[in-house]
Amino acid sequence: MGQRLYKIAGSDDSDGINSCPTVLGIIDDGDNLVLQGYKLDGNTRRSLNIPDGEDAIVMPKYVFLRGARKVTEDG
Repeated sequence: MGQRLYKIAGSDDSDGINSCPTVLGIIDDGDNLVLQGYKLDGNTRRSLNIPDGEDAIVMPKYVFLRGARKVTEDG
C-alpha cells in the first residue's frame, strides 16, 4: 500500500485529493509534503539534469503559498 495522503491546498476549482495542482500532506509524516503539478517539458528536464529518483513539477505560486500558509497555521 502506498503512502496515505490528505489535501492541504489546491486550485480554486479543485474538488478532491486527485486534482492538479495540489499540495498534499502525508499521514504520519509531518516533515514532508507531496506536490502534484504539471510535468516539465523534455528540454527543461534535460537542462536541469534531474538525477534518478528525483523529479520536478510546475505549480502555480498561489497554490504553493496557500499550502504553505495552511501548514504554518496548522503546525
